[in-house]
Amino acid sequence: MQENNDRELMRVLPILKRVYYPGSGKDLETLKFILKDLKNVEDVIYCDYIEHLSLEDLATLIDWEVIKVIQLTPSDFGEQNWDEFWYRHELSTQFAQPNQKESKLYILLNKKSHKVVRFYQLGTEGVGTYQVLCRSGLRPNLIFLADHGFGCNWDPNIWGEPESHSDKVSFMKQLARNNRFIMVDNISTNPWIEYQNIHFIINTRWNLFGKNR
Repeated sequence: MQENNDRELMRVLPILKRVYYPGSGKDLETLKFILKDLKNVEDVIYCDYIEHLSLEDLATLIDWEVIKVIQLTPSDFGEQNWDEFWYRHELSTQFAQPNQKESKLYILLNKKSHKVVRFYQLGTEGVGTYQVLCRSGLRPNLIFLADHGFGCNWDPNIWGEPESHSDKVSFMKQLARNNRFIMVDNISTNPWIEYQNIHFIINTRWNLFGKNR
């Protein structure tokens, strides 16, 4: 069993270089988990239009320091304005409008290994931002899916259940389902039939799933 897990670890970890966490809020614990367990990660993209981690929060990361902060603009993603980061739905601006929250890039340095990770913190809407990331060449290898957010994010989500079993709307479901790897929280884990659990990453909140080829 351990031998199989080790083989899976060697196969999957190098692929998980860019992770996307819409509806991330101030989730410092998940950032710690990503930096510790996803050894090959290069880009961590948080997306939330209400709450962000502060520079003071990031200063508490053990063995990591912020060496640069860059103010982001839509042109950094090949777009002309922040409206493009909102999904085209009449309810997508129910809680926030474009330009209400700043977007920044933090360059993180591991003081022991000297590894550099780009930590994006975007003040935008999750579904529209995912589409922008794909257009701009920043398509995530792994999406974190919690029990909230992701298009019509005034409703909770249960990932993977037949649509007939839910009266909730989530536009992110259709996008996430095309992603090879998803990380789903324990509250809402109910994966699609074509996904299977990958057990080598152990976390009390998150479960890693890979899509069968």
